[in-house]
Amino acid sequence: MNDLNQINIRFLSLAIVLTILLPIKIIAQGNVQCNCKENVAFVYEHLKNSISYKKQSKNAQKAKLVYQEIAEMLMQDSSRSILDCYTLMLHLTSQIEDSHNEVRTRAYPIEYEDFSDSTSYMSFASSDHFKIYPFYEGDLNVLKSSLERKQNNEIEGIYWYKNVISIGLVKNGSNYDGYVLESKLPNWRKGELIIRLLPKTDERFQLILGHFIDKRLMSTTDKFSNGYLMQQNWKKINVKHEDHYKQLLPKRTYLLSSINTNTQYLKLGSFSSSNSMIKKAQTFADSISEDLGAQRLIVDLRGNTGGGKKNSKYFKTLLKKYKGKIYLLTNFRTKSQAERFTYMLSKKKKVTIMGDQTSGILAYGRNYGTSHYSEDELFTVSFTDMGGFQATKLENKGIDPEISLRFDQDWIEQVLEYLKHQ
Repeated sequence: MNDLNQINIRFLSLAIVLTILLPIKIIAQGNVQCNCKENVAFVYEHLKNSISYKKQSKNAQKAKLVYQEIAEMLMQDSSRSILDCYTLMLHLTSQIEDSHNEVRTRAYPIEYEDFSDSTSYMSFASSDHFKIYPFYEGDLNVLKSSLERKQNNEIEGIYWYKNVISIGLVKNGSNYDGYVLESKLPNWRKGELIIRLLPKTDERFQLILGHFIDKRLMSTTDKFSNGYLMQQNWKKINVKHEDHYKQLLPKRTYLLSSINTNTQYLKLGSFSSSNSMIKKAQTFADSISEDLGAQRLIVDLRGNTGGGKKNSKYFKTLLKKYKGKIYLLTNFRTKSQAERFTYMLSKKKKVTIMGDQTSGILAYGRNYGTSHYSEDELFTVSFTDMGGFQATKLENKGIDPEISLRFDQDWIEQVLEYLKHQ
């Protein structure tokens, strides 16, 4: 989701104006229908052409059976709400172990800045894209009061995202639904569903969530721990400590610094394969090639969402030459190529992984980012066109650290404390 730290006050006041202007029929939501049978068939046809489907024969057979069950269920009545149909699509695609496979609703062409234009906003609010999400049917004040009593180790509770939106996350059968309690964005109103958690394995969930701006339906895998939904960075209101889960100096992609005479710190914030980032990585790696002289090196991969080996190869070469011990920091936001990088380094005796479990999005990939749109233009799919990395068994599981670090203490300080006893 977008970082909305730069919320403009004039847009906040717009929420009050638009609530008055919008007719009731526009505000009513959650009942937009689609031809679900045709749309599920569209998803299945493209899923069958993905590399991961072709490589996973047992899972492909499961997916085929699930598709047949869904098609039979929809034979008599193919009409479903977009949200319900989307949930069926995810059930189908999740039979294949490949987190790079992606299904979304098509994005409405609107940007945050357009919210200040009442004509643009009214057009958005009149569209089917706006009306996908149902509202909470009970008393929000009662819900809020009950959730305020939940502890940080319980999934249910009240969460904030960067002081922009707060949600009440409540159990609904085997799932968890998150309803808006407070919002500084006019397109998300109190009581509206914005997130749904579908249990996957252990602490992991399949998330259905609405985009902050254009409200398109998206999905990802997330994990609940220590009062956080780690991937999306939703934080419980009772979590008071500073966020030690993220990397230092967010504006610096690459950084080498000295912590003490024995220890250096190397931040690798991205392995993006854009031409500019590859050049930036090469230039930085070359600039520090003679500077890794300490006995110990902390390599920070927290929040590195990957990219490609055209970037990471420069750092792989650099670290292979390094003679000291490496302490690799990872978290649940360490993904894709950053996980492959971690996996390859973990084979070296001089490397110790510390922090938290990685995302588990490393077996496959999308090089070309090709999207396909359903006939009704409601849904879009982007499936794997690259892969089979050797660690397929880690897909949707991730790489566990050898040493877990606490969330409520500075991670660099924890590493240094650990090193005192080595």
